[in-house]
Amino acid sequence: MGDEKSESRLYSFWRLYKTQLALLTYKNFLLSKRNLKSTLFQVLSPVLLGLFLIYLQSLAMDSIDIKRVNTSILPISPIPKCSGAHCITIGVGLTNGYEPWVTYVLTYLSQHYDLQLGKDLQVLTEQDPVAFVDYLQVHYNETQTGVIFCTGKFNFTIPNITWAHSFDCDMGPAGQSLNMYSILMNNTNLPLLFLTNVANPMPMDLPTLAVKLALDNAIIGYHTGATAPAIELELQSFPMITSRYYAGYDVVSVEGAFWYFIPPMVTFVVVLEELVREKEYRLRQGLMVMGLSSTPYWHSWFATGLTFLFLSSNVVIASGCMYDFAFFRNTPYIILLSLFGFFGVAMLMLAFVLATVLSTTKAAYTVPTTQVSYAFLLLGLVLQMFMTNVVILYLLYSDAVPHWVVYVRTILELYPPFNFSKAFGDIARKAARRYSSQEHQWVSGPGYSYHDFVTPIDGSYQGVVYHAPSTIQTVFTMLENAAIFIGIAWLCDHVVAGNRGSGE
Repeated sequence: MGDEKSESRLYSFWRLYKTQLALLTYKNFLLSKRNLKSTLFQVLSPVLLGLFLIYLQSLAMDSIDIKRVNTSILPISPIPKCSGAHCITIGVGLTNGYEPWVTYVLTYLSQHYDLQLGKDLQVLTEQDPVAFVDYLQVHYNETQTGVIFCTGKFNFTIPNITWAHSFDCDMGPAGQSLNMYSILMNNTNLPLLFLTNVANPMPMDLPTLAVKLALDNAIIGYHTGATAPAIELELQSFPMITSRYYAGYDVVSVEGAFWYFIPPMVTFVVVLEELVREKEYRLRQGLMVMGLSSTPYWHSWFATGLTFLFLSSNVVIASGCMYDFAFFRNTPYIILLSLFGFFGVAMLMLAFVLATVLSTTKAAYTVPTTQVSYAFLLLGLVLQMFMTNVVILYLLYSDAVPHWVVYVRTILELYPPFNFSKAFGDIARKAARRYSSQEHQWVSGPGYSYHDFVTPIDGSYQGVVYHAPSTIQTVFTMLENAAIFIGIAWLCDHVVAGNRGSGE
């Protein structure tokens, strides 16, 4: 008798669950139908994205026409002042005390270039040039340009070599003056090379050139008595041809992890908005009064989000093949679907977590003024810029990295876009074209197979050996992310006050 009652209760529960799940899912379908523009954008955004990537690809291909380009003329500007409270524009070292010409040069620089002696222009050492170099190494990034004036005989040694040598700055033809100096460049003045166009020549250190021009004019003024600059200088690089780097350039291989991160994030934003709106207007509370259970409520939204993710992922794959992107043509469908689908599921679960924490759509959009959902999207885009180069991600798995890097890597593995970028890069290395530093050209990959999907990735970069997990392990890590987010969402749904719309 008791078993019959248990079975009856179980049947009633299951029947109620199916009914509520069906009705809630249908309700979500009606919401999607009502917000038709948002729904179409979720599904069709990959098509627009593909068209944009084709445009970028065409720009790269149009840039490979070989032609001579005349470079611009750059005037040498006055010495720029170093920025910062304790920064020195020119740090000076003397080999053997002051000389009259050095005193004149320092005064000349101070008067003609608005450099305050003792602040912008400082003599750091007066006797030992080695001590001057040691000072710069200890106080790194505090001196914009270093100058050593040769003012007399001094001894120096070469590091790691047991050999000492004496050098006399006064050597030279009899009756003639020899004024010698050395400039120590600060390489941090140069632009970061990975932020410069590969078609441009190597960047030049214009502040150092300005210092050299000023020193030469000062020395000439010391000997001639002229106060106006004797030398005027302009700089121009040799004419050059346009770069051939973009011949064979594959925009999806290089930037795909950045751009294809967006379609799943659209579903993330839409679902988060709808969940918080229902909480704000206490629609869920009204349904609970009528007997709604939490389980079918969350399952209905999971089914809704999963449907849109499935549609969006297939549109991504279909449009990628239609646009003839090698990344999609040379990779099995199941692997691509697992990549985009599981990443979308992880982000969907993160949307559930945020929905349990945020109480109003205003909070979902402003904290206090920045939209949370769009903040995640924008922050993710910024981070994706640094994660498009998969080799950098591989180096995080090197045995040679410090212990703190291992902790950073562990934290990053809890962030689904990191795993997405790594898996995307795994596939792109073999499915699409990549730039070979050995051959100095773009080479086509052999295609991505199921064997590649399960094989760990071993390699080296500039002598650093790495052992990265296989792509399937990375995909499973995204599933682990989803499981963790599910647990957090369940906990917050039960413990956060007023989370189910019961009022504050």
